[in-house]
Amino acid sequence: MKIRLGGIWVMGLLLSLIANTSGCHRKVYAELEQIDPIDRRSNLPMVGPINRDLADIKKGGTLTVIAPYNATTYFIYRGEPLGYEYELLQSFAKNQGLALKMVVVADPKSLFTILNSGEGDIAANRLVPTPENEADVSFARALYRTAPVLVQQEEPPAKAGKGTEKVLAPGPADQTPEVDIQARLITKPSQLAGKTVTLPEQSPYNRTLVELSDEISGEIHVVEMGALQDEALAQQVAKGEIEFTVMQKNLADLKEAEFKNLKVRPIISKSHSVAWAVRKNSPELMQALNSWIEEKQNGSLFDKLYQKYFIDRRNYLERVES
Repeated sequence: MKIRLGGIWVMGLLLSLIANTSGCHRKVYAELEQIDPIDRRSNLPMVGPINRDLADIKKGGTLTVIAPYNATTYFIYRGEPLGYEYELLQSFAKNQGLALKMVVVADPKSLFTILNSGEGDIAANRLVPTPENEADVSFARALYRTAPVLVQQEEPPAKAGKGTEKVLAPGPADQTPEVDIQARLITKPSQLAGKTVTLPEQSPYNRTLVELSDEISGEIHVVEMGALQDEALAQQVAKGEIEFTVMQKNLADLKEAEFKNLKVRPIISKSHSVAWAVRKNSPELMQALNSWIEEKQNGSLFDKLYQKYFIDRRNYLERVES
């Protein structure tokens, strides 16, 4: 079924992960379960927030963070927990005299429900505040700002670069034919009129594309992929399975370094904040987070970790290629 929203056709395509991607996630989750619990529930309905604030958290002695497993928020590398948001949260928990517990959420769409139910205290996932999600949770001070950028294929998969052959090789269950990638690159947002852009389900950039569609007076077709997140969609662009996706520019720059046949441009809207979410009735936790973020952003911690996870391409490539 197609639903017309603000001059944009949104095709709800709730697809399952292809078999080889699912196998990869099963392997990762098997390794993770030896370290952290994994919440595999999906499509949970929204619930109201329980009453649990910082004083209650401190009584228990543990700050519980819910987050998906991805290349910048939280991941395990050579047996060590890492991630830009993870290391910041670890520092915040230590500052509050708390132990940090990570719970991996398999379905990012269910993060806020799990947060409100009290099974986590902070939600982390490169979260972009929007009017829709601000109705359910509150967002702390921005960790950083970035802009939405178009990710497209500039060269065929054979030009993706050393170390990507296995990743981009068709799997036994691949049923999606390669799209015909046009020779002419998109160089300005107005050229997206009539094009199809693939996003994760409930992406904040759905609204961005609606607004862009109205601005350029041309329909942009959006396909929502229920099971795939940003990194997987960038890989599909590199493979030629989809034409375009939109993601945060700092993440897209990493994917461009990984898959050298990608082109990350143009920026399609103004920059926005990326932040952590807490329950709307947790003012003490919110104040503590905001005060800590403001203090640490004036020091070296934030710059050091941003450099480590978003700027240092060599170490990023070493992690993804190992």
